[in-house]
Amino acid sequence: MRNPEEELIRILKGAGVDFTASLPCDRIKCLIPLIAENFQHVPLTREEEGVGICAGAALAVNTPITITQQPSSQTVNPGTNVTFSVMAAGTAPLSYQWLFNG
Repeated sequence: MRNPEEELIRILKGAGVDFTASLPCDRIKCLIPLIAENFQHVPLTREEEGVGICAGAALAVNTPITITQQPSSQTVNPGTNVTFSVMAAGTAPLSYQWLFNG
């Protein structure tokens, strides 16, 4: 079972969160490093800073594309059909381009 900090990271990722800001706090001292590793993160020194920074981030609304699962390598006989799939997150519309040997 995950610890509470890892579970929160999973929930935030599932909700599409990609930007965070935090104030120093002893209660979340184990969470802040995980947040910084998993999201674009801005550490704050005052709540007032957070209002402006987070408002600006919310107005930007475009989430960069993130490949969450890459297609697996496949070997097939010549002339055989093959299907590749990928999982990605970001601001729609997303598009992909497959390149052979490239």
